[in-house]
Amino acid sequence: MNLRELTANDAHAVRRIYSGSSVRHLGRAAMEHTEAHQYVEQAVCWAQEHPRVHYILGIDVEGDLVGVVKLNATAGPAKLSYILREDTWGRGYATAAVVGVLAVAFDRLHLDSVVAKHRTANPASGRVLAKAGFARIDETEGSAYYAAVSCPFRCLRPIAPTTVLPMAHTPTEITADLVRRLLLEQHPDLADLPLRLGARGWDNQMWRLGDDLAVRLPWATDSASALLRKEHAWLPALPPGLSLPIPVPQRLGEPSERFPHPWLVTTWVPGTPADRAPVTRAATAARALAAFLTALHQPAPAEAPAGRDARGGPLAPHADQFIRGLSEATDMGLIPDPDAVRAVWDDAVTAPPWTGPALWIHGDLHPANVLTTDGTLCGVIDFGELCAGDPACDLAAPWNLLPDGGADLFHQAYEPAVDPATLRRACGWAVIRALGGILIGEAGRHNRPGGKATWGPPAHAALRRLVATAP
Repeated sequence: MNLRELTANDAHAVRRIYSGSSVRHLGRAAMEHTEAHQYVEQAVCWAQEHPRVHYILGIDVEGDLVGVVKLNATAGPAKLSYILREDTWGRGYATAAVVGVLAVAFDRLHLDSVVAKHRTANPASGRVLAKAGFARIDETEGSAYYAAVSCPFRCLRPIAPTTVLPMAHTPTEITADLVRRLLLEQHPDLADLPLRLGARGWDNQMWRLGDDLAVRLPWATDSASALLRKEHAWLPALPPGLSLPIPVPQRLGEPSERFPHPWLVTTWVPGTPADRAPVTRAATAARALAAFLTALHQPAPAEAPAGRDARGGPLAPHADQFIRGLSEATDMGLIPDPDAVRAVWDDAVTAPPWTGPALWIHGDLHPANVLTTDGTLCGVIDFGELCAGDPACDLAAPWNLLPDGGADLFHQAYEPAVDPATLRRACGWAVIRALGGILIGEAGRHNRPGGKATWGPPAHAALRRLVATAP
């Protein structure tokens, strides 16, 4: 399923969509020929807006236009609505389309919220909205009202505006059957191995393949395909002797008619993400993390990828993210002493810059990307943000991953010893990551889109440690 712009040739398909049982709950008659042409003409006109505030996107399944989803952001809360041709109900297309348009609203238009409604006599629409991340907020006069709130992840990982449709695949489309067929077509020697869903991340779904392998497929962001290709190209070039297991690419799957994105077969790294199974053995974990980063932080080749969203570079470009994140978290009552947090940031952003060679850095060392077992670290995953630059970006990890006292133990073990300026910059990166985790955790507590409740506790603990150890 893809979302795409409508064209003048879609009038007949739109008329079929606005007919029969599909219009029963809209309180209107079936669409006539002339109205269908006017509808498509309006959609084409709105697609030329700059800045754009109207979207009418077609829900396309293998060349068949089966529905339409709208987003109107002209005034007040942005409004979302959709309609699906009745012979395609119950297949997940509506949920996929709503998720895709929420991505447009939050990641492209940077809206704070989106509202929607449906007739209470049509509970199926309510289920679609709930699955897509909307929360029911009111009911009156036969209509139920819903709202979705922007994922605060931009505070930690800004998402650049995108211009490409169709969008990445959605969760309802990637199934065990699809993965099995992809393997049969491109890597048949692996197709008979047991297959089961492992995890859904920000960018990719991961499917366990046998005991030792995993299949990773883009599903939720426009950048996911490029990040997978980066891992396939550059993970084999990392310094040898990394002390913690990482996923090693084994096979690359190319885009096809069945699945229009690259996908990757890697080794499986066992363990539980640290946001769900926090470190409890501080000394052992600190030494393990220090050994891993000591081995990783080696000079990268000149052609190594640069950091996305200024990762591995100076902190100054992230000032707006810090201000926005601190403001949002403070307004929610989540920051006991915002002035103390601001003082840590101000000290970090004024620290002397990195003047050494560009080193390999992971770029995204937060608790969900580090695995644990028996209270200590056992693996590092998700190298999609791998890049060359200032190691301070990674040296933020001890405050976010280790329990109280762990950061000091890490710095005693890391080689070479961290200089004062790099330590100050690392504190700034840790503050950004902690604020993002706090907002994501709070969104998760309230079942909002993009929220993960398990991110909150380690982020709050990290910010407490940073404030307590500030000069």
